[in-house]
Amino acid sequence: MLRPSVLLALCLCTCAIGLRAQAQKPAIAKLIPATAKIAIGDADEAPQLQIDGERTNGKRIDLTGEAKYAVADAKIVRVDDTGRVFPLANGSTTITAKHGELAASIPVEVKGMETPRPINFANQIEPILTKLSCNSGGCHGKIAGQNNFRLSLLGFDPELDYATLVKESRGRRIFAADPDQSLLLLKGAGVLPHGGGKKMDVGSEEYKVLRRWVATGTPFGSDKDPKIAKVTVQPVRRAIERQAKQQLAVYAHYSDGRVEDVTRRAQYESNETEVATVGESGLVSTLGATGQAAIMVRFSGQVATFGAIVPRSEEPVKFDFDESNVIDKFTAAKWRELGLTPSEASSDEAFVRRVHLDIAGTLPTVEAVKAFLADKATDKRAKLIDKLIDSPEYSDFFANKWADVLRVKRRGEQERAQGTFAFHGWIRDAIAADKPYDEFVREIVCAIGDEVVSPPTVWYKEVQTPEQFVDDLSQVFLGQRLRPVPPPPVREVEPGRLLGPRRLLRPRRQEGDSDGGSPQQRAESKGFDLHEVDRQHREQAERQSRRDEGPRWPGTDCHGRRRSPGHARRLDDRPEEPVPR
Repeated sequence: MLRPSVLLALCLCTCAIGLRAQAQKPAIAKLIPATAKIAIGDADEAPQLQIDGERTNGKRIDLTGEAKYAVADAKIVRVDDTGRVFPLANGSTTITAKHGELAASIPVEVKGMETPRPINFANQIEPILTKLSCNSGGCHGKIAGQNNFRLSLLGFDPELDYATLVKESRGRRIFAADPDQSLLLLKGAGVLPHGGGKKMDVGSEEYKVLRRWVATGTPFGSDKDPKIAKVTVQPVRRAIERQAKQQLAVYAHYSDGRVEDVTRRAQYESNETEVATVGESGLVSTLGATGQAAIMVRFSGQVATFGAIVPRSEEPVKFDFDESNVIDKFTAAKWRELGLTPSEASSDEAFVRRVHLDIAGTLPTVEAVKAFLADKATDKRAKLIDKLIDSPEYSDFFANKWADVLRVKRRGEQERAQGTFAFHGWIRDAIAADKPYDEFVREIVCAIGDEVVSPPTVWYKEVQTPEQFVDDLSQVFLGQRLRPVPPPPVREVEPGRLLGPRRLLRPRRQEGDSDGGSPQQRAESKGFDLHEVDRQHREQAERQSRRDEGPRWPGTDCHGRRRSPGHARRLDDRPEEPVPR
């Protein structure tokens, strides 16, 4: 057991090491705003500030969440602790960001508060539905919808979604006379029971935009409205320390040249959650692992990426590495970016063994090893590599690798033997002749004719459908997956089960009738055509949903019955009290 004095000494040593490491970090020399000036042109806009701190060694870190903000004229804008700017009135002012003794100023200009920009469904409403996961594959975006409410997957069909929200089920989801009582808002805010749970708060930004859309008559927008051309993220790439944060800012670029901050309306996803995670506000947090992560940013069908580099060491690493080709230059640059140091060069004995196995797939002979060790030339390793590449063993070895990738096999069919051997020989000859990769791929993809004359046609024996062709072509030759996303499975219902509500229409059983057989068999034995009955039932439902498209009195349905608040009940559940006359 360690004595208390020993434990105290260890704790003091650990604290001293931590303080020394903290003191070794270069000091912050100045604050740099990512945006020189902020222009707000609409009451719904709330741009995201980004404040960088530049160290004395030139490296930048994010200080957006640590800085303190002050506004010269608090009647124009306000800034929260995360650096988000909210407009209050038209005018110009200055925001000052402070961090310790350092400060930076950002001018702000606000206009258009008295005339909000008209809402466009595809540009403003659809991204909210996507952000809240309403049109995701696990909710209303699946092919069968959810609880008789279906949206297009990820909002790829705004016209369908608009018709579903505004016109389907006699417009029960929207209540323009009292927007707060619309089912769209009541269920989304959790005021009424919702199978998907609470998606937003009453009074939140999403709620305000949806409410204004309903209050202004649920406009869809005009064909002349600007379209979103692209989405950009700032910064695009940055080296971040471990256990640190980086605030992103996302901008939507419209076809008319306007740029809008959509940081809070975009969606974020990290491909390496062990290296870096990202929140709904675009705040990236690095963990304790070293590596790199790509943060995917999506908004209204557009995609941008942010590259997070988490180096092993904060200080630049120094190493000696002979960059003899283009690949070596990129490799060494990536090592320096991640703070990695390559291992020492291997010995001649290890090198001659490894290079024979990697290039020729065989072990070197005793004579080859002795000759290589006795060679005193400085470029003997490069000469050995060239010699092995020119050897027939290299062509045989890599022909086998390509044959596995291209699935050159007989599958136990003797009649395929000739074509299989011919294709394998064609691959070996192409490698031996150092055929360029583009020609190699073109001759395989565009192969026609008999397999004896054109052996690459054998590839098409394994690739028979367009889906297989695209899948193999993208993975084998491009290194990418282009496989289409399958739709969610739809549970099939046998026609007999659709008869349930209509069992009262069934003729009475006569004496001697059998109860055996499936519902479909029993119905057919009574003279029912289930498919015709189901067709008539669907047509009746469609006629009912289209009935009375004209105007209605506020608070009543098409039959003159008083609606319950928010349309919480289905109109056809049971009759309600008529409106007093």
